[in-house]
Amino acid sequence: MIRHLLLIGLFVIFAATYANPAQVQDKNMSIGAAGGPAESSGSKAGAVNRLSLSELIHRVVAQNQQIQSQKAQWDIKQAEEKGTHAIFEPDFVTSAEYEDNSKKNTPQESLNRLGEDVYTERNWDYRVGLEGLVPTGGKVNLGYELRQLSNTTTKDLTEEEDEYQMYLGLSVRQPLLKNAGIETTKTAIRVAQKESQVSFQEYRREMMQTVSKAAAVYWHFYRTPKNLILRQESVRIADKILVDNRQRHRTGKMAETEVLEAMAGVSSRKALSSEAQHEHREAANRLSKLLSVPHSQETMRFEATDKPVIEKLDFDVVAIMQKAFQLQPEYLAAHERLEQADVKLSFAKNQRWPELDLIGSYGFNSLHFSRGDSCDQIESGDFETWSVGVEFRLPIGGASKAVAN
Repeated sequence: MIRHLLLIGLFVIFAATYANPAQVQDKNMSIGAAGGPAESSGSKAGAVNRLSLSELIHRVVAQNQQIQSQKAQWDIKQAEEKGTHAIFEPDFVTSAEYEDNSKKNTPQESLNRLGEDVYTERNWDYRVGLEGLVPTGGKVNLGYELRQLSNTTTKDLTEEEDEYQMYLGLSVRQPLLKNAGIETTKTAIRVAQKESQVSFQEYRREMMQTVSKAAAVYWHFYRTPKNLILRQESVRIADKILVDNRQRHRTGKMAETEVLEAMAGVSSRKALSSEAQHEHREAANRLSKLLSVPHSQETMRFEATDKPVIEKLDFDVVAIMQKAFQLQPEYLAAHERLEQADVKLSFAKNQRWPELDLIGSYGFNSLHFSRGDSCDQIESGDFETWSVGVEFRLPIGGASKAVAN
């Protein structure tokens, strides 16, 4: 008899322990950071990866292909801008020319050349110099020329084989109308600078959008497991209320309608719990997609370690608008495009002018039978030469291309 009573007692304790399914589910299921509640305590779960917001942003920015593409575009534009400054780099120019000429003299030439019937010359011409563009649009040439002359007339008069003619000087061509001015000369540089700024603002926009999306996904992921815990706790409480109401109904202390209402409450809370579990899994999937988690690691679990911080914001509308104008990438990019268009328009207007160039040169000449003595004459500066003038050029067709631009 005692043995039978002990068996009945054990059966009652066992039945009471597993009579509440919500409690059983709450004990045997735990919140997983990436896949919602775990199936059971005995199931094999992946390691939990603790993830902060800054780490998430860093990983997303490093892996985002669109950001890398925009960064590459910005680097290209910067390189192109740097290349436009090369217009002011001077060019080193050198040349060598040999001339061998033999011809029959005309009577006048024969008279001037001591009655020679045939004139023969063999000359070497060497040139070296630096050419460059100055910011005002002018072109400058600093050059040196050496000519080694050998001809029959020189031999007849001086009995010398060669004579050396040298020139060292500076020449300048400065536009006065078309292509004149610093702004016109630097048009390509200014356009490239604006292109670089536009590309930078597009890179900033892509970065801001990606970071904003990552932060939104992170905080949504942070919220969903806590919401799921609350929903599961709500189900547990509703189940407990249902058990109590049924007990009271059996003892005649509560109407059956109260029991039915409690059953409806349990059902609605279980539905909300299922929705919370689905929402958490969706949030975890979005986080995994954002981090480009490979298919082989789909069971990887994450845990959000940062907590939201509430800060007092200053809602100064004027200050907010000013900050938006200073930092908003779309506005700044549009502003740079407008300035770029103004630069191109200013250059196009300049191209409608005819060409009027100021031309000038200054230098020193020398001539001697010895190369060294000819150099000495250059150094002494005894034979200086200079010139100044203007050159005008006007298209007969009326510069239709420039007008069209």
